[in-house]
Amino acid sequence: MNLSIVARDARSSTYRRDERLIASPLHTLIVLATLAVWSYGGTASAARFVSAPHPDRVREYLFGIGQEWLVLAFVLFGIRRAGTPLSVVMGERWHSLRQLGRDIGVAAIFWVAAVPALYGLRVLFGANAMGPAVWALLPHRTLEIALWIPLALTAGICEEAIFRGYLQRQLIA
Repeated sequence: MNLSIVARDARSSTYRRDERLIASPLHTLIVLATLAVWSYGGTASAARFVSAPHPDRVREYLFGIGQEWLVLAFVLFGIRRAGTPLSVVMGERWHSLRQLGRDIGVAAIFWVAAVPALYGLRVLFGANAMGPAVWALLPHRTLEIALWIPLALTAGICEEAIFRGYLQRQLIA
């Protein structure tokens, strides 16, 4: 499947495929190196959380939120510098409440189908217990729960743009 950028030709109503890079190769290498360091740091952090009697989840959640937005900002900086529209990575804006409602409806249908499917897979493969690293990273107090929600939203927005919007297109081009 070709996931290249689809651009509208201003002179006609046809679409053309644009398979050029959306940012420089050096920019992509920096993003990949940043993600590799970030991944390694996350693994080390999870290991520390397991052994800590009272891990500082608030600090970790705030750091994670900041990290996500900084990497996304660097990605957007690189594509703008290359002259690529932000909509290539971030997606098109909604132009009506109907479009917004459609997207929310699709998400709701997905979750109605995904939750029982994932539960079934969990039971089928016997994955009934969380590992100690997962348990240590989950929120336990009210403030942690309050920060977990923006962390999850941040991860959803930023990682979708970074991995699907940017890296997937960049590596296929």
